[in-house]
Amino acid sequence: MFFDVLDQFLPLTEKHGQTIQDYLNWLQETSKIDIAINKKTNQNLNEEKKRLNEENNKKFWQVFFQVMLILIMAGASIGLIIILIDVSNNVSNEWTMWITIACIISISLSIPLLIRVLAAIKKLDLVIQNHTIKVKSLTQEAWNQMRPLNTLIEQGISAKLMETTFPLIDFDYYFDRKKLDFFANRFGLPYKNDPYRSTLQVQSGNIIGNPFFIAKEKIHYMGKKTYTGTKYISWSTTYMVNGKTQRQYHSQILTASVTKNFPMYYEETYLAYGNDAAPDLSFSRVDSNAEHLSPDQIKAKINDGVKQLEKKAREALKKGQNFTVLSNSEFDVLWGALNRNHEVQFRLLFTPLAQKELLKIMKEKTIGFGDNFNFFKQKKVNVVIPEHMQSYDFMPNPSVFFHHDFELFVNNFIQLQQQYFKHLYFAFAPLLSIPLYQQMKTPEYIYQDAYESHASFYEHEKIANTFDLQALKHPKSVTNNIMKTQIIRHRDKTDFVEVSAHGYESVQQTDVQVMLGGDGRLHNVVVPWVEYLPVVKRTILDISLHDLKRDVSHSWQTSSQELKARLSK
Repeated sequence: MFFDVLDQFLPLTEKHGQTIQDYLNWLQETSKIDIAINKKTNQNLNEEKKRLNEENNKKFWQVFFQVMLILIMAGASIGLIIILIDVSNNVSNEWTMWITIACIISISLSIPLLIRVLAAIKKLDLVIQNHTIKVKSLTQEAWNQMRPLNTLIEQGISAKLMETTFPLIDFDYYFDRKKLDFFANRFGLPYKNDPYRSTLQVQSGNIIGNPFFIAKEKIHYMGKKTYTGTKYISWSTTYMVNGKTQRQYHSQILTASVTKNFPMYYEETYLAYGNDAAPDLSFSRVDSNAEHLSPDQIKAKINDGVKQLEKKAREALKKGQNFTVLSNSEFDVLWGALNRNHEVQFRLLFTPLAQKELLKIMKEKTIGFGDNFNFFKQKKVNVVIPEHMQSYDFMPNPSVFFHHDFELFVNNFIQLQQQYFKHLYFAFAPLLSIPLYQQMKTPEYIYQDAYESHASFYEHEKIANTFDLQALKHPKSVTNNIMKTQIIRHRDKTDFVEVSAHGYESVQQTDVQVMLGGDGRLHNVVVPWVEYLPVVKRTILDISLHDLKRDVSHSWQTSSQELKARLSK
């Protein structure tokens, strides 16, 4: 049983550092790259870059000096022209002579200097070109040296490293149709293929046989946009002053507006988890931001919250309903699941130990992310929406780890893997803090043999969203697109999928509003706006299991017996 979720994070982080180092050692040994040679190549590369920057700086000042000489010559030439005009008009004095001499001297000195500067710039260009060629050559050489190592890093390595360190969480190679049906049939996941949601990323797995998946989805809804139109009007009025008629002119800008439908999109990342514990309990809670509150602010929040809880308890009693305030008022207020529907199962799930662990996570300010998550439970389905996962790429492309410098590669790889572990760990933390969830183990689930496809629609949508949008969207679509998929057939290890790209074309429209002007007349004000009409394009894709599998090498060497056992799966 895994307890002390917050307290275990730092030891696990240290352990994960060793797992990462073991993998780096395997990469080095398997790729057989020469670190010393790569280090020397990058040292030469950095020296060449430094020289290139120095020569570019020299060229900058040479060009600057050239521009100044040209300005001096231009000024002197203009002065001579003015003097010649004065002389031709018989306007001459002592100052004219001295100015003429100064202009001639300036031009005489500037011309040879300009020639020398141009020659120096031309010479610098050759030097810069030489250094640029060397930089490109050394860069390519460094990349070639690192290519055997870079190509060993495959999709899904972050998940594999995490489950090696933390075997309680077991990630799947891909989210298959069997796992989705298991989630739906056993736990009641309402996996209706929502036409307004499309999967961008998905990673499924299980915790002691209980399924989960993390998904990043693009969500579409029809919002509103206000358009404005204006019209300029003018008029005059007359009035008498001392028996004389005076005219006064007036002007006004009439502004009209209309509000129309406008397609809008946003992304959401969530963790869905199925568990038989407290099977009738449903509730929702939103983050309390407790990590941003001082002890005094938390105390004040609890005092106010307890009053609301007691009021709700009294109202529930009058209506014959069951709502009882927990003895741990701090947890009851900060957790805030006021719409819970089953008090007995709520207490069964949130034991004193669970309350203690969750409070530690929610109030923590430095190690994790604090209370930045919403939590929804609908009977056997739990959904966690962590704020720190919303802008995080939890399925990074292997190319983000690639580098031409081994030392920089190592530093970058370690940093990114530790970030991955932290983000995923604290996404699971609310679930791991509930002991009953770890005690409920699902029995063997016998999957059906006949399925329409190998992969779930989550995986199909994820693949579709990686394609070039221009190739899939309707030619008239000017907005973002929601990709939906439908399995046509599957054969051997390939799914044949129809991808529907749903977008909108724009049609320019105008509305006319009648407005009363300051002149006392009615005026038509034209308001241009855009009407968005749905369009869809359908494309057939062949998706093979090779496109779906998280094919990670399992053979890197390590002295850790646990790591060896984990990798032999």
